[in-house]
Amino acid sequence: MLGEVTSASNRGREKRGILKNVFRATRNTFATLAMSAAVISPQNIAQDAVGYNGTYAGDAWAGVVAATSLSDPKPQATYVSGTWIVPAVSGRCEDRYNPRSRSGGAGSYDLSEWIGIGGALKDRHGTWDPTLIQTGTDSGVENGKSHYGAFFELLSHDGDILVPVQNFRVEPGDRIYASIRLIDDKKNQWMFYLRNLSRNHEQFSKIVTFRSSRQSAEWITERTGGAGNDAGMPRFGTVRFVHGGGPFGNYTTIGNRSGTISSFDREAVEITDGERDHARILARPSNLGVDGDSFNVTQSDCR
Repeated sequence: MLGEVTSASNRGREKRGILKNVFRATRNTFATLAMSAAVISPQNIAQDAVGYNGTYAGDAWAGVVAATSLSDPKPQATYVSGTWIVPAVSGRCEDRYNPRSRSGGAGSYDLSEWIGIGGALKDRHGTWDPTLIQTGTDSGVENGKSHYGAFFELLSHDGDILVPVQNFRVEPGDRIYASIRLIDDKKNQWMFYLRNLSRNHEQFSKIVTFRSSRQSAEWITERTGGAGNDAGMPRFGTVRFVHGGGPFGNYTTIGNRSGTISSFDREAVEITDGERDHARILARPSNLGVDGDSFNVTQSDCR
């Protein structure tokens, strides 16, 4: 899984670097936030009740992947939804993986919180899934300024399409609900849906045509770099994927079954510093809460 987590993320990073200025033109800019504001106290996880069937370390993703089977996924994922709290970001997390974070050089440090389908597993023949359809929010810092926005993205062998969502306000602390649904199987049509539950239920929807592997569903916090694969990570503390009640939770439909994350074969994914020996974990997911769908992604250590 490490190879695909890395490759899918890297394909997106270059595209995100090209469109970074477009993002910043469409979202609000905030003064640098204090680190105390960046650490959001975990909620809705009173007990780590549900574990995972495996854990994998990558260099960009932290979160959860679900499928019919992690070792032999079937192309049956047709729906995923998620609800999370946008983290406050500030400064940069200094780590061994990114030399620029230690040298004090200027740079941009970006994070995204998203749900997706595909792009995370091998099939039974050992081939990595080359497709990923995703939507979520983007949080980053450049030149001491924090910025926030929303996006959707399509990644495949045919190329990458990253689109910033216009006129969709995002600020730290906002509760975001997102879903991706297959609405026409024969035409490979999918619907993106975003809703800011903290801002008068501001909404966005878009129908796209995309040929997905449909092999997995994901709930991810990703460190996304700019041009040159600069994967520096801002300080964010904790990203909370919450149980929102009713439809506003972290659910998926795979085959003829719909349910919470805990209803499926699932794997935790951690971000490490990229060292082959004595790798340090930079961000990792908690176990699932008693509801079977809430969890936190917590930054382990920033120097």
